[in-house]
Amino acid sequence: MVVSLSSYNVHAQQAVNPVIVSLMPFQSASVKGDAQKFRALHWMNDGYSYGLKELTIDKAVNKDVNVSLEAHSIPNNNDNSVEMMVTKDNVGYLKTDYTSFRKYYDGTGGVYYPFTLDRVTTLEDDLKMDMQHFLVELGTKSPDEPGVGVAFERHMKDGRKSRLAWAMAKDAGVSREIVPSWQDVQEITDSVALKSNGNVAGVHLSGEQKFEFFHSQSLREEKLLTSVGGLSADNKMRRQWQEPQSDLFTTTLKGDRWFLNEKNYASLGYRFSNMDNSELENIREYKADGTLFNYSNPKSAINASANNKYKAHTTVGSFMSQLTKDLSFITKLKSEVISRRGVSTYPHDTTANSPDGIINDTDVSNTENKIYRLGENFSLRYNGIAKTSLYSEVEMEQTRNWLTEERDSIAGQTGVSVGEQLGRETLTHVQNTVFTVGARIVPSKTLSVTTQVRHKLNVNDYDDIVESVYASGSKSAFVDAIKTKGDEATAKIAWKPVSRVEGVFRYKLIDTKYMPRAENEPQTKSTALSNIFTYDLNLQPMDPLFVTLSFSQDFSKMATAAGANTTLNFPGFRSNSNNWLFSSSYVVNDKLSLNGSYQYSVINNYNDITATLQPYGTDNKSYDMTMGLTWNVNKSLSLQPHYSYYAYRTNQDAETGSYSAHVVWLDAKLLW
Repeated sequence: MVVSLSSYNVHAQQAVNPVIVSLMPFQSASVKGDAQKFRALHWMNDGYSYGLKELTIDKAVNKDVNVSLEAHSIPNNNDNSVEMMVTKDNVGYLKTDYTSFRKYYDGTGGVYYPFTLDRVTTLEDDLKMDMQHFLVELGTKSPDEPGVGVAFERHMKDGRKSRLAWAMAKDAGVSREIVPSWQDVQEITDSVALKSNGNVAGVHLSGEQKFEFFHSQSLREEKLLTSVGGLSADNKMRRQWQEPQSDLFTTTLKGDRWFLNEKNYASLGYRFSNMDNSELENIREYKADGTLFNYSNPKSAINASANNKYKAHTTVGSFMSQLTKDLSFITKLKSEVISRRGVSTYPHDTTANSPDGIINDTDVSNTENKIYRLGENFSLRYNGIAKTSLYSEVEMEQTRNWLTEERDSIAGQTGVSVGEQLGRETLTHVQNTVFTVGARIVPSKTLSVTTQVRHKLNVNDYDDIVESVYASGSKSAFVDAIKTKGDEATAKIAWKPVSRVEGVFRYKLIDTKYMPRAENEPQTKSTALSNIFTYDLNLQPMDPLFVTLSFSQDFSKMATAAGANTTLNFPGFRSNSNNWLFSSSYVVNDKLSLNGSYQYSVINNYNDITATLQPYGTDNKSYDMTMGLTWNVNKSLSLQPHYSYYAYRTNQDAETGSYSAHVVWLDAKLLW
């Protein structure tokens, strides 16, 4: 929200002023309506905030030691960062980096307007997730020079977020999945890396040895609600505890070199990855009062565990050559060998109604997976035609995926679960191909045209070597093939008839067809089509006034095989989005400048199918307006007051979350 200076001015200020400070003495956001929705869309907390918007220091302590620092801190939003670099000529460097930010979530579920009471429900929790990152690195010379270094890094997550796995609400015998759910997450990832790089016989060599340790604890809750005409026993909740952890060990080596008059470049890299992963899981089901009570179709799991081992050998290489003055050639190659092995146990306490703590049956699974993958990329760039640049690219990938799964059910208090006794061995061949051609043409000083066409083809062929057959005749492996075809086209036309007027038109087409084929069934087809149009107009009616106008339209639709279902007809999905943007700035004099912007968005993809199904489309309008000024009080001080108005309006039959918000704040920038 600070008015940014041009890069030229920033570098000029740092050269003259080694210290820059930008303060935000206050920011006040007053929200009427759904404050959770406001926070989630704008990543801004409501209420009063203050803080340090920018602190920049670039200063030589003495003739061979330099200190640079960049920092900011807005405590109320948990938005903080400090990045510092200390270098000593011919000795080494110390780099530290700390960043934290907060992500907000909307706790509102779906809307089903025919319901009498629970037509919409909202979580009462304050949903937010705090992210943190810390890095300290110590090395010889500088980060860009040959030497060795060691780094410690930590990533953390802590908070509660909403999930789109909505739970069931029941009203007068009708059930719809509209109840929001939440998940608590505490996650830590630590890593230690040893790095080195240097030059040997003209080849630049680099390597890294990295150890990464991940641990997470999470709790997820889904509630089932019943209002009119339901049974009190239907007010229940399911809780899921998960505790995954993994140890990852990677070795990376790379070499690259320019040769033959610096017109050819080659690089080769290799990475070995070894990961051990384990997870503990518990799922329990309760009545609304918190007493244990299994659902009619219970999903309970008692100390379920899984252990997996993963190894990968990846080799990549690239070569670039300037064949002639106007023609260049680039190729990339990749090979990958992956092996995975996993074992899991899933004990159930499925006793009807109240569980008794005794395991009824246990599912035991063993999986083994081996993947061999090759990838190739070839591209040409040609500039031999006047005012024209042409390029083409072919990208291919072939995968052989062997998978075997064996599952057994071990009897406990009750008999085995026959439906969980299965096995299959499947060999899948996957072919990916992408063709791209494009051009940039500048026929005159006032006109430029850029266009690109891309075709994608993905084919998955499943060969089932072994598969279980149930008494009903169904099989454990039931898909024979999946084919996906996609076409994309983009175009950009920029026209600048005079120095003060520039118009830009952009178009993007995405057309994708999905064609799966189940075993002993005909092939089905689903389609997704998107057309995006963008119009930009930049004006400078007079020297101190700049105006930008922008309008974009997004027309998207999807049709699936489910649309032909005569019992529960699910019509195709359509999305219409229109966005308008107006922004301007006016320089009154060398001490005062004004700026403002206005954005208006309309989204309408709601299809009322409540007679048979739950609609998940949205229908809303949003308005964002900002006004501000910059007052250069003197060479060392500038003040920047701002005001913003945000509004979000919804069709109450489709969604909820309307709000309006007024935000005012002041920034003050100091130069030393």
